[in-house]
Amino acid sequence: MTTKYDDKILALTGNWKFTNDIVRKIGGDKSAIIEALKMLKIIGYLQIKPDKNKIVYKKNDQIQSEFNFLMMMDFFESNQKMAINFINQIPTLMKSDEIRLREKSLDLLERIQNDVDRAYLVIIRNNHHEQLGLLSSQIVQERNKKLDVYINKIVDVILDKYPQKHIRSAIQKYFQNNNAKFEFKNNKFFVHREVEKMSKSKYNVVSPDEICNKYGADTLRLYEMFLGPIEQAKPWNTAGITGTFSFLKKFSGNIFSIFSNSNLYILILFWVG
Repeated sequence: MTTKYDDKILALTGNWKFTNDIVRKIGGDKSAIIEALKMLKIIGYLQIKPDKNKIVYKKNDQIQSEFNFLMMMDFFESNQKMAINFINQIPTLMKSDEIRLREKSLDLLERIQNDVDRAYLVIIRNNHHEQLGLLSSQIVQERNKKLDVYINKIVDVILDKYPQKHIRSAIQKYFQNNNAKFEFKNNKFFVHREVEKMSKSKYNVVSPDEICNKYGADTLRLYEMFLGPIEQAKPWNTAGITGTFSFLKKFSGNIFSIFSNSNLYILILFWVG
């Protein structure tokens, strides 16, 4: 996710707006909105100017200069160092029940997620400006590589610091519940939930062993066949696994007295093929 205010701010700032006008129209935590305004300015999504001794904001459609990009990266990395120092100082992110995350841990993960999502915002904008011919492919590749390194670094630190399965599971659940991204379409920004390549940096890896233990190997094989050619990339949907499992249960229940499990699987393979 980006912060809950980022998309609202960008929707409001097609024209110059005073800070108080933005806060009033959005509603909510004033300090958090001002922090979001500051961050959107740093990553180049907003421009500012003085007006009657006050600051006004407007969405920025200009490309980010190399100087501003490097300044932004310095800011990102400074925030990341503070987060890493905090991680290294605490033995666990969990409460005493070893199930729930501590409040300070939730605050830390929220800040990390906000910074990571804003880095993705910059990547999206870099790619858009490359498509428009405003930035060269070389510059975009170099900038996006730096952003990818930044994004992966904090994830690697967390995984190395907390190898315990229950802690990783809690962190994974947090990020899975807060993984909205911005997308740029028709000169407008949209928040959506992406279908992404499985990666530890996105906390979206599904273990085949866990699927087999819960639903059985035949269910996994059949589901993968339904998705299409095995050599092609395909979107993973756990709801599809449960549907395939239910189908197999009903199907096997009707003909179990005739076929063994192995013959059932062969029959299904023949029927699907």
